[in-house]
Amino acid sequence: MDFRRTDDIEEALASLAELGSDAQVLAGGTDVMIQIQRGELDPGTLVHIERVDSIGEITENGRLTVGALATHLELSRHPALLDRYPSISQLPWSAGGRPRPLERSGATSVTLRRPRTFSRHS
Repeated sequence: MDFRRTDDIEEALASLAELGSDAQVLAGGTDVMIQIQRGELDPGTLVHIERVDSIGEITENGRLTVGALATHLELSRHPALLDRYPSISQLPWSAGGRPRPLERSGATSVTLRRPRTFSRHS
């Protein structure tokens, strides 16, 4: 198994495009490593993206943007989410079958794409 580490979103996307289904994104790594140990995953290359800062941000400038590396704990505590998007702030409570986000404070919800933007409907 090969390993690629990057701190640049464009480099990560290029690696994933090049490797296709042979690649597996690795962020925090806990779930991926367990799946590899169990034989559930057998990637040719792990693309480690934990150092890509720009995809861990939660911002609101008229629109809410939640980066793929935002942790469950960050989602559950972010002021804009608590105030204006409570359904999103409560998602971590049921993620991974664990009832409390404090147990998964470092966990991430990762699908490597451009940041997703949510609009608040009146």
